[in-house]
Amino acid sequence: MSSLQNDPGSSGFLAGYSPGPVSGIPTSPYDGYPAGTTYSRARNALILGVLALPLSILTGIPAVLVGAHALRIIDASDGTLKGRGIAWGGIALGGLSVAGFLAFLYVTYA
Repeated sequence: MSSLQNDPGSSGFLAGYSPGPVSGIPTSPYDGYPAGTTYSRARNALILGVLALPLSILTGIPAVLVGAHALRIIDASDGTLKGRGIAWGGIALGGLSVAGFLAFLYVTYA
């Protein structure tokens, strides 16, 4: 028998693969992204913000929340992730739709 028989990483269906994240060590949300990548949640915030113009608060509030979360992750990545402007665009469009909805409610019921 070879010396690979005693190697726990060489048997079974996981032969030769990494065991993945180590238990107890928090993983970073930007692990696995190459440097200079636009963060996907920033893009999602912009898409939700654009959809908030016709759909109002249905996608406006999520645009603000997803954009704020994306900004936190981008800031924590120390330059690995990009997309601050895109996230701010989603926040602005989402906030505009929420403000428009509140103005509509004020005009309608005041």
